[in-house]
Amino acid sequence: MDIVEQMKQLIQNETGAEIVEIIDQSAGHAGHGADGGHFSALVVSEKFNGLGSVQRHQLVYKAIAPVKEAVHAFSMRTHTPAEWSAQK
Repeated sequence: MDIVEQMKQLIQNETGAEIVEIIDQSAGHAGHGADGGHFSALVVSEKFNGLGSVQRHQLVYKAIAPVKEAVHAFSMRTHTPAEWSAQK
Protein backbone atom coordinates (compact mmCIF):
# COMPACT_ATOMS: atom_id res chain seq x y z
CA MET A 1 0.00 0.00 0.00
CA ASP A 2 1.44 3.41 -0.93
CA ILE A 3 1.77 6.28 1.55
CA VAL A 4 -1.33 8.13 0.30
CA GLU A 5 -3.51 5.06 0.75
CA GLN A 6 -1.98 4.40 4.17
CA MET A 7 -2.76 7.94 5.29
CA LYS A 8 -6.32 7.73 3.96
CA GLN A 9 -6.92 4.51 5.85
CA LEU A 10 -5.37 5.83 9.08
CA ILE A 11 -7.43 9.04 8.93
CA GLN A 12 -10.62 7.12 8.11
CA ASN A 13 -10.04 4.76 11.03
CA GLU A 14 -9.39 7.60 13.50
CA THR A 15 -12.09 10.03 12.39
CA GLY A 16 -14.78 7.94 10.70
CA ALA A 17 -14.57 10.50 7.91
CA GLU A 18 -17.12 10.59 5.11
CA ILE A 19 -14.54 12.12 2.78
CA VAL A 20 -10.76 11.74 2.87
CA GLU A 21 -8.89 13.09 -0.14
CA ILE A 22 -5.11 13.29 -0.13
CA ILE A 23 -2.99 14.78 -2.89
CA ASP A 24 0.71 14.04 -3.14
CA GLN A 25 2.26 17.39 -4.08
CA SER A 26 5.86 16.19 -3.86
CA ALA A 27 6.59 16.66 -7.57
CA GLY A 28 5.97 20.38 -7.24
CA HIS A 29 8.63 20.63 -4.56
CA ALA A 30 11.43 18.77 -6.32
CA GLY A 31 14.82 20.42 -6.28
CA HIS A 32 14.69 22.31 -3.02
CA GLY A 33 16.23 19.71 -0.76
CA ALA A 34 13.12 17.74 0.14
CA ASP A 35 12.78 14.14 -0.91
CA GLY A 36 9.03 14.01 -1.41
CA GLY A 37 6.56 13.82 1.40
CA HIS A 38 4.50 16.92 0.56
CA PHE A 39 0.76 16.29 0.92
CA SER A 40 -2.51 18.18 1.14
CA ALA A 41 -5.70 16.71 2.53
CA LEU A 42 -9.41 17.28 2.74
CA VAL A 43 -11.16 15.51 5.62
CA VAL A 44 -14.91 15.70 6.27
CA SER A 45 -16.08 14.05 9.47
CA GLU A 46 -18.94 14.23 11.99
CA LYS A 47 -16.26 13.77 14.65
CA PHE A 48 -15.22 17.40 14.01
CA ASN A 49 -18.54 18.73 15.39
CA GLY A 50 -17.83 21.00 18.32
CA LEU A 51 -14.07 21.04 17.71
CA GLY A 52 -12.04 24.07 16.71
CA SER A 53 -9.56 23.92 13.85
CA VAL A 54 -6.60 23.19 16.14
CA GLN A 55 -8.35 20.20 17.72
CA ARG A 56 -9.41 18.92 14.30
CA HIS A 57 -5.86 19.15 13.00
CA GLN A 58 -4.53 17.44 16.12
CA LEU A 59 -6.92 14.55 15.51
CA VAL A 60 -5.70 14.15 11.93
CA TYR A 61 -2.03 14.46 12.95
CA LYS A 62 -2.62 11.78 15.59
CA ALA A 63 -4.08 9.54 12.90
CA ILE A 64 -1.07 9.83 10.58
CA ALA A 65 1.50 9.49 13.37
CA PRO A 66 2.46 5.93 12.29
CA VAL A 67 3.70 7.28 8.92
CA LYS A 68 5.06 10.66 10.06
CA GLU A 69 8.61 9.77 9.04
CA ALA A 70 7.47 9.75 5.39
CA VAL A 71 5.78 13.16 5.69
CA HIS A 72 7.78 16.36 5.21
CA ALA A 73 4.84 18.76 4.81
CA PHE A 74 1.11 18.19 5.38
CA SER A 75 -1.60 20.79 4.88
CA MET A 76 -5.25 20.08 5.47
CA ARG A 77 -8.78 21.38 5.29
CA THR A 78 -11.12 19.89 7.89
CA HIS A 79 -14.90 20.25 7.84
CA THR A 80 -18.02 18.78 9.36
CA PRO A 81 -20.48 17.40 6.80
CA ALA A 82 -22.70 20.47 7.34
CA GLU A 83 -19.79 22.85 6.73
CA TRP A 84 -18.79 20.93 3.62
CA SER A 85 -22.33 20.96 2.23
CA ALA A 86 -22.56 24.72 2.76
CA GLN A 87 -19.38 25.22 0.71
CA LYS A 88 -20.62 23.37 -2.34
